[in-house]
Amino acid sequence: MRRNEDRFDAIEPSRRRGFARAGSIVVRVAIFAAAIWALRRELRELHASGVRAAVVSYGVGHLAVAGALVVASFTVLIAIEWLALRYAGPEEITAVPVGAILRTGLVANAFSQSLGLAVVTGTAVRARSYGRYGLDASAIARVSIFVTVTATLGFLGATATALVLGSPTLSIVSRTVNARAAAAVLAIPFIAYMTWAVVRARGRERSGSASRAWVPALQAILPAADLLIMGGVLLAFLSATHAIDGLALMRIYVIAQSAAVISHVPGGAGVFEATLLTLLPHNLVAAQGAQIAAALVMFRLSYYLVPLLIAIPIWLWMGKPQLR
Repeated sequence: MRRNEDRFDAIEPSRRRGFARAGSIVVRVAIFAAAIWALRRELRELHASGVRAAVVSYGVGHLAVAGALVVASFTVLIAIEWLALRYAGPEEITAVPVGAILRTGLVANAFSQSLGLAVVTGTAVRARSYGRYGLDASAIARVSIFVTVTATLGFLGATATALVLGSPTLSIVSRTVNARAAAAVLAIPFIAYMTWAVVRARGRERSGSASRAWVPALQAILPAADLLIMGGVLLAFLSATHAIDGLALMRIYVIAQSAAVISHVPGGAGVFEATLLTLLPHNLVAAQGAQIAAALVMFRLSYYLVPLLIAIPIWLWMGKPQLR
């Protein structure tokens, strides 16, 4: 009898994890379906031929500017990767060559942004890359968690700022949201973490350890800069839509990107586009919907698909993970 109970206790946790994974998948599929429905509603009067014509109309200048901004964005993400390795410990940053940091930062972020589950995908990529340089599973986990926390801080801080700088209310699907209250909710964990990180760094400095007071500042600055650069990629394609104000678009972009991240749908597919179209003025979407849809398509291709296609062969070249 006791043996059966032990067997039940051993099976139960795995069953709960299975239910949790299944529930997570169901929620993501539901969010994705809702986003597609919202997209169809916003773009119901568009014709595919108009969107194709708008896509073809982009010249070399648009592509060059967007390409340069994509490179700049991934440069910032690689800088965060380097910061995470440095934060993990002096042995970790000295053990990994610069080339490996560049490759891993590119592949980990391209996979995380396109496939979702940043901690899981990022850890898998880093295990494959950093394991051959002597980093153990614990060090790789610290790097992945640091990168994920830093990206989350960037979204929280940037979204709170965007909500504060705009109008006091926000209209989403016929509902009015208090933008100031939403900003305060998002700012609480951001401020709490920054305060804890600074106090901890000062404590290390007083105890004679190396000071890391600059780390929290970079954790706030780098992901916010990356968000602005990403928004610049979309703005490069929307430059043909002269009715869109750049600052207003960046505010809407940050909020839409945050909604995409919160949804945990891979790449925020559908969620980002639906949120952005919902927040844009309806008369603007009705008048220039084809150009806006084309810009969203080009943004998705240039920022998500192209880096992913570059990252896949690098990932395969990295070989099998070698953890100790």
